[in-house]
Amino acid sequence: IFYETLTMMATAGLVATICLLAVEPSRKLWWFAGFLVTVGLGAMLRPIPFGWFTQVVSRPLKGPLPAPPIDRWFATMLRSLHLPVAGWLLLGISAAACVNGAGLSCSSIQELLLMTGAVALATSAGFLVLFMPSGIGVREFVIVTLLAPRYGPSAAVAVSLLVRTIWTVSDLLAAGLLYFVRVSQSPDALLSQPASAERA
Repeated sequence: IFYETLTMMATAGLVATICLLAVEPSRKLWWFAGFLVTVGLGAMLRPIPFGWFTQVVSRPLKGPLPAPPIDRWFATMLRSLHLPVAGWLLLGISAAACVNGAGLSCSSIQELLLMTGAVALATSAGFLVLFMPSGIGVREFVIVTLLAPRYGPSAAVAVSLLVRTIWTVSDLLAAGLLYFVRVSQSPDALLSQPASAERA
């Protein structure tokens, strides 16, 4: 789960860097922050750093865990990198729909890229500030700061709160739905499949 989360957050930094550099190149602090997120978390995805990290954090719990198949995970992540990128683009469209629902305009390519970059960077920043549950306050600060020059401070605050509310409700509904869905194969069985089956 943690490897998947790191992948999503590193991809968020990449998407934020590209989007903000495309529409707000003068705001160097923000797109460079996205670049640092990509480099920092992307480095953690490499087999050696992540393997060392899992051994360290597992030692106080139940002792060192068996080395996970990180080589396979990293190769799979590189092959499927387009999927989290597409996910962040869809989240940007979702946030744009919130903006339009608030009576503002977010329909041009530039506006969609700005919104996508803002929510991607806000989410990754909220993830990195570990002492804030679900990045509360951090996400909103980033979104407001990036959107205020275009929409005004009051509207940017309203959009950040609307995005937070809709995404939280959506997460709860999805979790509640999946709780009742019967899993056809256990996670342990999936992890125990040989590498040849994954390549097939």
